[in-house]
Parts: sequence; C-alpha cells; structure tokens
Amino acid sequence: MIIYLLMGLAFAQNQPDVDIETAEEVTEETSVATMIEVESSSTPAVWVPVRITLRNGVVLQGQIDLQQVIDWSPENDDTLQLLLDSGSKQPIESAKVFSIQQVTQASVVELEKVSEPAVEKEEVTSTGLPEGQFSYANPAASRYLYAPSSIPLQQGQGYTSQKLLFTSTAYGVTDNVTLLIGSLVPFPFVSVVGAKYATRLNDDWHIGAGGEAFFFPFANSLDGGLPSVPISVGYVSATYGDLDSHVTIATGVIYEQLFSDGNIVHPLMVAGHKRMSNRLALVTENWLLFNPDALAVQQSPFNASIASISFRLIGRRDQSYQILGKMVTDNGYPRYTWDIGMVMVSGVSTATLSDPLTGETYRSLFGEVWNLGPIPWIDYTWHFGPARRPENSDTGE
Repeated sequence: MIIYLLMGLAFAQNQPDVDIETAEEVTEETSVATMIEVESSSTPAVWVPVRITLRNGVVLQGQIDLQQVIDWSPENDDTLQLLLDSGSKQPIESAKVFSIQQVTQASVVELEKVSEPAVEKEEVTSTGLPEGQFSYANPAASRYLYAPSSIPLQQGQGYTSQKLLFTSTAYGVTDNVTLLIGSLVPFPFVSVVGAKYATRLNDDWHIGAGGEAFFFPFANSLDGGLPSVPISVGYVSATYGDLDSHVTIATGVIYEQLFSDGNIVHPLMVAGHKRMSNRLALVTENWLLFNPDALAVQQSPFNASIASISFRLIGRRDQSYQILGKMVTDNGYPRYTWDIGMVMVSGVSTATLSDPLTGETYRSLFGEVWNLGPIPWIDYTWHFGPARRPENSDTGE
C-alpha cells in the first residue's frame, strides 16, 4: 500500500506545471484564427464592368467576377455569371463567348447582396428567339430560292450562289442597299444585273424595292450594237416576321421582248421561310404572272405560274480560324447553305391567226394549259463577310 502511494507521488511530481495565463492566451489565439477564417470566407468579390460579345453576335453588358475573367477560356466548360444592371445574374457558357472587354473602373460588390431574379429570364440570341432553339443567326434571311425578301444584307455581307449553270453574287454596299450580278457559266450567254433597297420598319416588318435586267451580252456584238435586254423587272415587296420565320409578298412590272414585240406582265409573288432547327429550314416561292391587257379582248389575264418547295440546309459553324483544311469564319457564322427541292411551272398557250390581207394577228379566245415539272432544284450558296449584327443595333434601320 505504501509502495502504491510513493509511485503516485512520483508521477505527480513528473507532470509539467500548467500556466493558467498561457492557456488563456492559446485559447484567445485559436479564437482569432477561427475569426480570420470566417472573415476570409466572406471576402467581397471584385466585380468588373465588362462588355461580352457572344459568338452569335449578341452583345451583353454588365459586371463579372474578376477571377472568372482571369480564368476564362473558350475551351473551358465553366459558366460565367454576368451581373446585370437589374441586379439579376445571367449564366453564360464559356464556349459561347467570343470576347470580353472591360468598359469602366472596377467596383466592389458584396456577393451576399446580389439578389436572384424572381423569374428566370430567357437568354435571347440575335435570331430573336429563346436560346436553345437556334444557337446562331440565319445567314440566308435575305433571299428565297431566287427572289429576295425585304430583309437586307448588312454592310460588307454577301453571297455567291450556284443554281445549276447560273452563278450570281450579291453584296451589301450599305445596311440597306444590295447589288446583284449573275451569268450563265461557263459561257455568259445570259447575264443579269440588279439592285435592291430594303429597310426595317419595326420588329415585324421590312419593306423593299428593286429591279433586275436580264440581257444577252453578245446579242448585237457583231454589228457593234448594245446588248439586248429581253427581260427587265421592277418590284416592291413587304416582309413580315423575323430572320427565321417570315413571309414576303411582292409585285411589280415585267417587261419582256423575248416572246413578243413588247409585252408587260404583272407578277404576284408570295414566298415563305420557316426555320425548323439550327441546320434545317423550309422555303417556298410562288409566282403568278398576269397580263391585264388580255381583258380588253375577253381573254384570261393569267399567263403562267411557278410553284416551288425546298429544304434549306444551313452549314455547320467553324469556330477555329485555320485556313488549311477548314473554312475561315467570323464569330462562328455559318458560311454555306444548300437548297434542295422541286419546281413546277404552268402556263397557258393560245393559238394565233394572221389576216393575209392586213397582216394583223388575232389570238384565239381559248387557251390550253400546259405543265412542266416537277423540276429538281439544287442551289449551293457561299456566304461571306462579317456575322450578322442584332437588328436592334443596325445602322440605318
């Protein structure tokens, strides 16, 4: 028993003395370190005012976390958080961002003070439709199979189209004026020149006017005369809708000397374009040709009609800037379209009688309707120039 007491006393003497004040200091330091960790977790983020340009041409402005700007790369899978002026945050995928530009001095905003939007807002692209339905603008909104819409090319934009043996090129001189030239290839027996003026009235309506002249470049070349112009067209048009879904009505005057000594025909053209996905659209273009002078001799004013339906294949975007092996694009803009469809042509032919004494020609009151087709229609178009800007920032519209 005495031995156990002596061992216990020796053990107590070997223990170090505990300083109460030192223990209090250690406890205080631990508490301070914990407070620093808590404060560092609530350090305010630096939000930098920026202007973000997306690959589809849309420009957004707001504030973004400085660290996200430093870490941003188009190859990242990260999602940027853009703080809008309304106080809501707009998520943007890094791969959809073309450039980020700082616009003003940096400002410090407490992250906890950012209010989330009460209602989730849809991200709008340059097509005017919610993001996710179409991820880039339609490059072929200015035309149907042949006839133009009232939606103009923007300045610097253009296209070259190959329709079987006929090649044509259009170029936007300004945001409202487009010039056209075309010819048969490889021998330019038939050529065309034209111009169109079009403008945007509001979100739904565009109007336009223009003219085209078809001529034979070599018709009078042997005798030194001017080229023959057998067909000339003047028209006005109105388009309702947006870049992806629109309908156009056009009319005007066609003066032709190809089948007569000079005949005036009034066309009525109705065309439509419906985009169904990023890469597929449905296009139709339909013509009715009337000759009002036929009413004076009790004949039908109907001369001919053209009906067509086509699928339009919109090319893939190339997001790299390589020249060899890939198409050069600007802001991921689609560079080509294919039109694959059918065309049906109908007309009325009437018999003619000639008076042997006077030489005057008389037409029969009866006509025979003829049909040609369906004729396959294939058109390849190469689009060049900058990506289309959002229409609300267009100049001159």
